[in-house]
Amino acid sequence: MQLLKAEFDSIEKNARSLRGRLAAKKKGFTLFSFLDDNAGKTGLKDRIAYMKPSSSSSREGPYRLSTVEMKLQQISMEQLVTYLHAVETSPNMVSVRRLSITRAGKDKSLIDAVMEFETVDI
Repeated sequence: MQLLKAEFDSIEKNARSLRGRLAAKKKGFTLFSFLDDNAGKTGLKDRIAYMKPSSSSSREGPYRLSTVEMKLQQISMEQLVTYLHAVETSPNMVSVRRLSITRAGKDKSLIDAVMEFETVDI
């Protein structure tokens, strides 16, 4: 019983922490705008081929999962790493769900990246 109680307490503590982080998000935060702004800050805005937003609501609570699929064309691996670092280290709880990297044409130093980002909103 004590082991189960300790496990329950740990899960409850993590849930409280996540609820607090969600509540601390800026009012009016949108994943699309956040990703677009970061592309501008990291100098990749002109390399965006497309951004496709979508969202789905939770059946069991007030939460909504927002996703954006984004393609960056003809960028260096260093630029991609810089962009991903800026996104994932923000306090907005944004994560990379999927990442696909391919060579960009004949230039072996450039890549194309298709990424899917996600975040939970209240």
